[in-house]
Amino acid sequence: MRDLFVSKECGAGARLVLMSMVSLGLVGCIIDLNPRFMSDTESESTRGDGDGDGVEDGDGVGDGDGDGDGDPLADDSLVAHYQFELRAEVVDDSGYGNHGVATVLGLSPGVTGMAMDCATSEAVQVPDSSSLDVSEAVTMAMWVRPESFPQSGRAAWADNSGQYAMMYDADFGLVWRVLTSDGSFQADAGARWLPLGEWTHIASTYDGAVSRIYANGEQIAILDMTGLVFADNSEPMAIGSDSPSFGQECTGRIDDLRIYNRALTSVEIATLAGP
Repeated sequence: MRDLFVSKECGAGARLVLMSMVSLGLVGCIIDLNPRFMSDTESESTRGDGDGDGVEDGDGVGDGDGDGDGDPLADDSLVAHYQFELRAEVVDDSGYGNHGVATVLGLSPGVTGMAMDCATSEAVQVPDSSSLDVSEAVTMAMWVRPESFPQSGRAAWADNSGQYAMMYDADFGLVWRVLTSDGSFQADAGARWLPLGEWTHIASTYDGAVSRIYANGEQIAILDMTGLVFADNSEPMAIGSDSPSFGQECTGRIDDLRIYNRALTSVEIATLAGP
Protein backbone atom coordinates (compact mmCIF):
# COMPACT_ATOMS: atom_id res chain seq x y z
CA MET A 1 0.00 0.00 0.00
CA ARG A 2 1.13 3.55 -0.75
CA ASP A 3 -0.11 6.81 0.63
CA LEU A 4 -1.62 9.31 -1.80
CA PHE A 5 -1.12 12.86 -0.64
CA VAL A 6 -3.06 15.72 -2.20
CA SER A 7 -2.10 19.11 -0.87
CA LYS A 8 -3.73 22.45 -1.60
CA GLU A 9 -2.73 25.90 -0.42
CA CYS A 10 -5.89 27.66 0.77
CA GLY A 11 -6.47 31.34 0.22
CA ALA A 12 -6.18 32.13 3.92
CA GLY A 13 -2.84 30.36 4.13
CA ALA A 14 -4.14 27.21 5.79
CA ARG A 15 -2.85 23.93 4.40
CA LEU A 16 -5.35 21.16 3.77
CA VAL A 17 -3.89 17.67 3.60
CA LEU A 18 -6.02 14.79 2.42
CA MET A 19 -4.75 11.27 2.87
CA SER A 20 -6.19 8.23 1.16
CA MET A 21 -4.93 4.67 1.29
CA VAL A 22 -4.43 3.07 -2.09
CA SER A 23 -5.28 -0.58 -1.67
CA LEU A 24 -5.27 -1.75 -5.27
CA GLY A 25 -1.52 -1.89 -5.65
CA LEU A 26 -1.37 1.29 -7.69
CA VAL A 27 1.79 3.35 -7.50
CA GLY A 28 1.29 6.13 -5.04
CA CYS A 29 1.91 9.72 -6.02
CA ILE A 30 2.06 13.19 -4.58
CA ILE A 31 0.08 15.88 -6.33
CA ASP A 32 0.89 19.46 -5.48
CA LEU A 33 -2.04 21.76 -6.13
CA ASN A 34 -0.49 24.80 -4.52
CA PRO A 35 -1.49 27.91 -6.47
CA ARG A 36 1.00 30.74 -6.71
CA PHE A 37 -0.42 33.91 -5.18
CA MET A 38 1.19 37.05 -6.57
CA SER A 39 1.95 40.12 -4.57
CA ASP A 40 0.43 43.46 -5.54
CA THR A 41 3.69 44.38 -7.27
CA GLU A 42 3.74 41.16 -9.25
CA SER A 43 0.09 41.40 -10.24
CA GLU A 44 0.62 44.92 -11.56
CA SER A 45 3.35 43.64 -13.87
CA THR A 46 1.41 40.72 -15.39
CA ARG A 47 -0.98 42.61 -17.65
CA GLY A 48 -2.23 40.52 -20.55
CA ASP A 49 -2.22 37.29 -18.57
CA GLY A 50 -5.63 35.79 -19.24
CA ASP A 51 -5.18 32.51 -17.39
CA GLY A 52 -3.44 33.76 -14.25
CA ASP A 53 -0.17 31.90 -14.74
CA GLY A 54 1.93 35.04 -14.73
CA VAL A 55 2.67 34.82 -18.44
CA GLU A 56 1.43 37.48 -20.84
CA ASP A 57 -0.14 34.99 -23.20
CA GLY A 58 -3.10 36.94 -24.59
CA ASP A 59 -4.88 33.67 -25.29
CA GLY A 60 -8.17 34.75 -23.82
CA VAL A 61 -8.35 31.83 -21.37
CA GLY A 62 -10.34 32.93 -18.36
CA ASP A 63 -11.08 36.20 -20.09
CA GLY A 64 -14.61 37.41 -20.78
CA ASP A 65 -13.90 39.37 -23.94
CA GLY A 66 -11.30 37.11 -25.52
CA ASP A 67 -8.44 39.60 -25.55
CA GLY A 68 -6.51 37.83 -22.82
CA ASP A 69 -6.37 40.62 -20.27
CA GLY A 70 -9.72 40.34 -18.51
CA ASP A 71 -10.81 43.71 -19.88
CA PRO A 72 -14.61 44.14 -19.71
CA LEU A 73 -14.52 47.20 -22.00
CA ALA A 74 -12.54 45.80 -24.93
CA ASP A 75 -15.37 45.66 -27.47
CA ASP A 76 -15.54 46.61 -31.15
CA SER A 77 -15.90 50.30 -30.27
CA LEU A 78 -12.36 50.35 -28.82
CA VAL A 79 -10.40 51.58 -31.85
CA ALA A 80 -7.04 52.19 -30.15
CA HIS A 81 -5.52 50.85 -26.94
CA TYR A 82 -1.93 51.51 -25.87
CA GLN A 83 -0.54 49.78 -22.78
CA PHE A 84 3.14 50.68 -23.37
CA GLU A 85 4.57 47.33 -22.33
CA LEU A 86 7.20 46.95 -25.08
CA ARG A 87 10.15 49.27 -25.43
CA ALA A 88 10.67 48.39 -29.10
CA GLU A 89 7.23 49.40 -30.38
CA VAL A 90 3.96 51.08 -29.43
CA VAL A 91 1.43 48.31 -29.90
CA ASP A 92 -2.28 48.94 -30.40
CA ASP A 93 -4.11 46.16 -28.54
CA SER A 94 -7.55 47.06 -29.91
CA GLY A 95 -7.26 44.84 -32.96
CA TYR A 96 -7.57 47.78 -35.39
CA GLY A 97 -3.84 47.92 -36.07
CA ASN A 98 -3.28 51.55 -35.07
CA HIS A 99 0.29 50.92 -33.96
CA GLY A 100 2.47 53.88 -33.07
CA VAL A 101 6.00 54.80 -34.06
CA ALA A 102 8.52 56.49 -31.77
CA THR A 103 12.19 57.18 -32.47
CA VAL A 104 12.83 56.84 -28.75
CA LEU A 105 10.37 55.27 -26.30
CA GLY A 106 11.22 55.45 -22.63
CA LEU A 107 9.30 53.30 -20.15
CA SER A 108 8.79 53.66 -16.41
CA PRO A 109 6.54 51.83 -13.92
CA GLY A 110 2.88 52.52 -14.62
CA VAL A 111 -0.46 51.91 -12.99
CA THR A 112 -0.16 48.33 -14.23
CA GLY A 113 3.02 47.12 -15.86
CA MET A 114 4.94 49.87 -17.62
CA ALA A 115 4.00 53.34 -18.84
CA MET A 116 5.28 55.78 -21.43
CA ASP A 117 7.77 58.16 -19.81
CA CYS A 118 7.45 61.47 -21.63
CA ALA A 119 10.75 62.75 -20.23
CA THR A 120 12.73 60.01 -22.01
CA SER A 121 10.52 59.54 -25.07
CA GLU A 122 9.99 61.24 -28.39
CA ALA A 123 6.36 61.92 -29.23
CA VAL A 124 4.63 58.82 -30.57
CA GLN A 125 3.11 59.17 -34.04
CA VAL A 126 0.15 57.01 -35.06
CA PRO A 127 -0.57 57.05 -38.82
CA ASP A 128 -3.96 58.38 -39.84
CA SER A 129 -6.62 55.70 -40.24
CA SER A 130 -10.34 55.54 -40.88
CA SER A 131 -10.94 53.88 -37.50
CA LEU A 132 -9.43 56.88 -35.68
CA ASP A 133 -11.38 59.37 -37.80
CA VAL A 134 -14.55 59.00 -35.75
CA SER A 135 -17.58 61.10 -36.61
CA GLU A 136 -20.61 60.69 -34.38
CA ALA A 137 -19.09 60.13 -30.93
CA VAL A 138 -15.74 59.61 -29.23
CA THR A 139 -14.13 58.76 -25.89
CA MET A 140 -10.50 59.29 -24.93
CA ALA A 141 -9.30 57.88 -21.61
CA MET A 142 -5.93 57.33 -19.96
CA TRP A 143 -3.92 57.40 -16.77
CA VAL A 144 -1.52 60.35 -16.41
CA ARG A 145 1.15 61.21 -13.86
CA PRO A 146 2.26 64.78 -14.60
CA GLU A 147 5.56 66.04 -13.21
CA SER A 148 5.12 69.70 -14.17
CA PHE A 149 2.78 72.00 -16.07
CA PRO A 150 3.60 74.71 -18.63
CA GLN A 151 3.56 78.28 -17.35
CA SER A 152 2.14 79.36 -20.70
CA GLY A 153 0.60 77.59 -23.65
CA ARG A 154 -0.37 73.92 -23.61
CA ALA A 155 1.00 70.43 -23.16
CA ALA A 156 -0.87 67.61 -24.88
CA TRP A 157 -1.21 64.03 -23.70
CA ALA A 158 -2.86 62.85 -26.91
CA ASP A 159 -4.03 64.76 -29.98
CA ASN A 160 -5.58 63.36 -33.14
CA SER A 161 -4.48 66.32 -35.25
CA GLY A 162 -7.03 68.68 -33.75
CA GLN A 163 -10.04 66.42 -34.26
CA TYR A 164 -10.06 65.55 -30.57
CA ALA A 165 -7.38 66.06 -27.95
CA MET A 166 -6.74 65.92 -24.21
CA MET A 167 -4.24 68.44 -22.90
CA TYR A 168 -3.25 70.76 -20.10
CA ASP A 169 -3.69 74.49 -20.72
CA ALA A 170 -1.86 77.05 -18.59
CA ASP A 171 -5.02 79.17 -18.40
CA PHE A 172 -7.77 76.54 -18.26
CA GLY A 173 -6.17 73.42 -16.72
CA LEU A 174 -7.45 70.06 -17.96
CA VAL A 175 -8.88 70.59 -21.44
CA TRP A 176 -10.89 68.44 -23.87
CA ARG A 177 -10.98 69.86 -27.39
CA VAL A 178 -13.21 68.57 -30.18
CA LEU A 179 -13.44 69.93 -33.71
CA THR A 180 -16.86 69.37 -35.25
CA SER A 181 -18.70 70.34 -38.40
CA ASP A 182 -20.07 73.30 -36.42
CA GLY A 183 -16.75 74.59 -35.13
CA SER A 184 -14.12 74.01 -32.44
CA PHE A 185 -15.31 73.37 -28.89
CA GLN A 186 -13.34 73.22 -25.67
CA ALA A 187 -14.45 71.89 -22.30
CA ASP A 188 -12.13 72.71 -19.41
CA ALA A 189 -12.04 71.60 -15.80
CA GLY A 190 -9.26 73.55 -14.10
CA ALA A 191 -6.02 72.25 -12.65
CA ARG A 192 -7.05 71.05 -9.20
CA TRP A 193 -7.89 67.58 -10.50
CA LEU A 194 -4.31 66.86 -11.53
CA PRO A 195 -1.90 66.62 -8.57
CA LEU A 196 1.74 66.53 -9.61
CA GLY A 197 3.60 63.28 -9.08
CA GLU A 198 0.42 61.24 -8.65
CA TRP A 199 -1.58 58.99 -10.97
CA THR A 200 -4.95 60.35 -12.08
CA HIS A 201 -7.37 58.69 -14.46
CA ILE A 202 -8.76 61.22 -16.93
CA ALA A 203 -11.42 60.61 -19.56
CA SER A 204 -13.42 62.73 -21.98
CA THR A 205 -16.47 61.94 -24.09
CA TYR A 206 -18.58 63.52 -26.81
CA ASP A 207 -21.90 61.94 -27.78
CA GLY A 208 -22.96 64.31 -30.55
CA ALA A 209 -24.58 66.80 -28.18
CA VAL A 210 -22.61 66.99 -24.93
CA SER A 211 -18.92 66.84 -23.98
CA ARG A 212 -17.90 65.60 -20.55
CA ILE A 213 -14.63 65.38 -18.64
CA TYR A 214 -14.00 62.86 -15.85
CA ALA A 215 -11.25 62.56 -13.24
CA ASN A 216 -10.88 59.31 -11.31
CA GLY A 217 -14.32 58.23 -12.50
CA GLU A 218 -16.18 61.39 -11.47
CA GLN A 219 -17.63 63.91 -13.91
CA ILE A 220 -15.94 67.28 -13.41
CA ALA A 221 -16.98 69.30 -16.49
CA ILE A 222 -19.76 69.37 -19.07
CA LEU A 223 -20.30 71.41 -22.24
CA ASP A 224 -23.15 71.47 -24.75
CA MET A 225 -21.89 71.00 -28.32
CA THR A 226 -23.24 70.36 -31.80
CA GLY A 227 -22.07 68.76 -35.02
CA LEU A 228 -20.22 65.67 -36.17
CA VAL A 229 -16.57 65.19 -35.26
CA PHE A 230 -14.48 66.58 -38.12
CA ALA A 231 -13.08 63.52 -39.88
CA ASP A 232 -11.46 64.98 -43.01
CA ASN A 233 -7.91 64.54 -41.80
CA SER A 234 -4.73 62.90 -43.06
CA GLU A 235 -2.30 63.88 -40.30
CA PRO A 236 -0.99 61.38 -37.73
CA MET A 237 -2.22 61.24 -34.16
CA ALA A 238 0.32 62.18 -31.50
CA ILE A 239 0.82 60.68 -28.05
CA GLY A 240 2.84 62.82 -25.67
CA SER A 241 2.46 66.02 -27.69
CA ASP A 242 0.12 67.87 -30.00
CA SER A 243 -0.31 67.11 -33.71
CA PRO A 244 0.71 67.96 -36.37
CA SER A 245 3.37 70.32 -34.96
CA PHE A 246 4.59 67.84 -32.29
CA GLY A 247 5.75 70.75 -30.17
CA GLN A 248 3.47 70.92 -27.13
CA GLU A 249 5.02 68.00 -25.25
CA CYS A 250 3.75 66.78 -21.90
CA THR A 251 5.81 65.76 -18.88
CA GLY A 252 5.45 62.72 -16.64
CA ARG A 253 3.92 59.42 -17.67
CA ILE A 254 0.97 58.07 -19.67
CA ASP A 255 -0.58 54.63 -19.25
CA ASP A 256 -3.51 52.64 -20.65
CA LEU A 257 -4.51 55.14 -23.35
CA ARG A 258 -7.83 54.23 -24.97
CA ILE A 259 -9.94 55.68 -27.79
CA TYR A 260 -13.52 54.56 -28.45
CA ASN A 261 -15.80 55.48 -31.34
CA ARG A 262 -18.68 55.96 -28.90
CA ALA A 263 -19.27 57.91 -25.72
CA LEU A 264 -18.74 55.63 -22.74
CA THR A 265 -21.26 55.90 -19.93
CA SER A 266 -20.35 57.25 -16.51
CA VAL A 267 -20.47 53.70 -15.16
CA GLU A 268 -18.02 52.52 -17.81
CA ILE A 269 -15.69 55.43 -17.11
CA ALA A 270 -15.77 54.57 -13.41
CA THR A 271 -14.88 50.98 -14.30
CA LEU A 272 -11.80 52.13 -16.21
CA ALA A 273 -10.78 54.33 -13.30
CA GLY A 274 -11.34 51.63 -10.71
CA PRO A 275 -8.74 49.36 -9.12
